[in-house]
Amino acid sequence: MQTLADRAAATLARHPAPALPLDELVDQVRDGGTVVGPEVLLRALVARPDLFRVLDPWRGPWRCASPRARTAPGPRWVVGLGPYPRALGPGGRLKASVAWLGRTVDDRSVLDLVRWLGMVREGERLTRAGVQMESTAA
Repeated sequence: MQTLADRAAATLARHPAPALPLDELVDQVRDGGTVVGPEVLLRALVARPDLFRVLDPWRGPWRCASPRARTAPGPRWVVGLGPYPRALGPGGRLKASVAWLGRTVDDRSVLDLVRWLGMVREGERLTRAGVQMESTAA
C-alpha cells in the first residue's frame, strides 16, 4: 500500500515543475484519487525529511503573525528530494538544477529563498513558453 508521502513523491516526480506550492500539491494528490487536506499532507511531508523539503519563502515582517488576519500568509513550497532520473534537454536539466538548489538553499535566509522562488517561477514561465521540463530515465 502506498503511503500519502509516497503518492506526493510520485506526483512531484511526474510534474514538470521542480517544486509545487503546498495547495497545488494537495490538488494534484487529490486528482490521483486520494482524499487529503493541506494540514494532513503537510504533516506527512514534514514527517519524511528524506523525501521532501518544505520551504516557506514568506518569512519575516511581511508574514502576518496575527491570528485575526483574514488573508493567508502565502504558500509553502514543497521540493521532492527523491532521486531524479537523468534529465533530457535544457528543460530537464533546468528542472533538476532548480530541484537541487531547493535541496541546498538556506531556509533561514529570506533572500536565498526569494531568489530560489524566482528561479522556480522562471522555470514555470519557460514551461508555458514550450520548453520541455520533464526528465526521463535513460
